[in-house]
Amino acid sequence: MSSNNSVCIYCRLRPAGNSEHVFPKGLGGQDIYMSNICDFCNNYFSGLEGELFRNSPIALMRSSENVSGYGGKKLREGALTFPEMFQYVEADNVIYEIGVVQSTRGYTRPQLIQIQGDIYAEGANQGEMTKFITAIEKWRQNCGIVVTYVSEDKPPTLGIVTFKLIDGRYISEIGTAPKVKDGISLILLQPGHEYWEAFEPRLFFSEEQRLVLRSRSKQEALKFLWRLLDGFTKDKMYIKSFSGKGTKDRLKLTMKVNVEKMQQALVKIGLNALLFYYPTSSKSPMIDPAIEYVMKGGTTSGLKMAFGTPMEMLDTGECKHLIVFTQLEGYTQVRVSLFTGGFIFEFYLDNLIISDQKSHSAILLVDYKNRRQKFYADMAEFIVDNLHLGGERSPSGF
Repeated sequence: MSSNNSVCIYCRLRPAGNSEHVFPKGLGGQDIYMSNICDFCNNYFSGLEGELFRNSPIALMRSSENVSGYGGKKLREGALTFPEMFQYVEADNVIYEIGVVQSTRGYTRPQLIQIQGDIYAEGANQGEMTKFITAIEKWRQNCGIVVTYVSEDKPPTLGIVTFKLIDGRYISEIGTAPKVKDGISLILLQPGHEYWEAFEPRLFFSEEQRLVLRSRSKQEALKFLWRLLDGFTKDKMYIKSFSGKGTKDRLKLTMKVNVEKMQQALVKIGLNALLFYYPTSSKSPMIDPAIEYVMKGGTTSGLKMAFGTPMEMLDTGECKHLIVFTQLEGYTQVRVSLFTGGFIFEFYLDNLIISDQKSHSAILLVDYKNRRQKFYADMAEFIVDNLHLGGERSPSGF
């Protein structure tokens, strides 16, 4: 394989751009960009990283450490984005949508929820409820679309239901669209779910300040939305709280991680750093298994990888990620250590040579609190800069 700087190193089809971060911004990376990755692949990588940042154990660590990516639109900083976060009030047999910040503190998300045949408003504070109701009114006036499904095609097709107000009454139209801006997303509870019997439809505000309609079926959800829209068209709509100051008895978080996509994202993170700090590696066919795995997944690439364990010498201190490049006889290891050894993933590139030295180690250090990163071309330099001889961490490696 030969490298052409004008062509994307991953797809090898499209013109290269400079929108892809060397280390993800969503993990606290600095604004340093790759120059050999196209915008199409950059968008594809965002989907892989979303699986890592929102649905995997990394989400808990990001929340605990209050690490965010492209900010400005979160309902609460450092909040988890798991697909299902419920709190169950056993005395009332009601399941509420909740949010969780710093991995442990729960709060009631803004929501309109059906309980025992009536619709109630629930939320943690007036400010968040105001944002929620404003978003509903904006959707009603400017959009009116509910996204009911996303096809698996590339690019995907969206199934939609459009609500239109005509002569004081709403009508609905079923259709498809290539994309929708500011629509409501329909999410269905899976049959057999622990809360299936007690679950009732609701419209709530996600951490990204998006409107989400959750129910057991499409028919149930749309019927609920009809009731809401009918209420909004009247002169006055009174909705009270059901929960009051009642205690929420049971907290349930559901982690629905796609392990393969998570691993593809981790390989991409390590490979990006390798390509940036060892640019000649882009000319080696030995990186092809990693590229194939990132782009296609599956087992055909033959890429060797594993989840690792912390190393006392490296995975100590505070607020850091590390990517360690180690060349030994016959292979190069790329070790991705996130949140000071809280999560470690390794992959191996057979016969890849990154240094003239027979044995070689280098480290990329990322300070995720201050969004800074520094590359150490030699392990000894990193140890001197970051660790005392006794194993204590020095004040700063920057």
